[in-house]
Amino acid sequence: MLERRTDVPNITRAFGVNARTLEYLHSRGMAEEVISRGNKSSEAVLAMGATIDFRPLPTPFNYMVIVPQSGTETVLEKRCHDLGVPIERGAELVRVRQDDDGVDVTVRGDGVDTVVRASYVVGCDGAHSRV
Repeated sequence: MLERRTDVPNITRAFGVNARTLEYLHSRGMAEEVISRGNKSSEAVLAMGATIDFRPLPTPFNYMVIVPQSGTETVLEKRCHDLGVPIERGAELVRVRQDDDGVDVTVRGDGVDTVVRASYVVGCDGAHSRV
């Protein structure tokens, strides 16, 4: 697991966890911990007064959880730790090259580039992901 940031900031860029994400977290035993860190909201009021009502959703998670991004990240980091997955902070993926047998990723850390060979790569770093 690579994390470009070296610190663990208390940021809130993404503050709402939706029903589908809660379902995924639940299947991995993490939903309750995320829910306990936030507040449930059965409605969202958008611009110009439009309202989204989550209560009719066919899921046990028919609400949104308002929780700081740092709170969700704490739960995910704990899960990595519990599974023995190290988190390499200050490491940035700068290049991806895929072939029929796997993927080479170039990782930059402390100003040094290292190429790592993997079977696959998963990007969980948002819309501007290199993956």
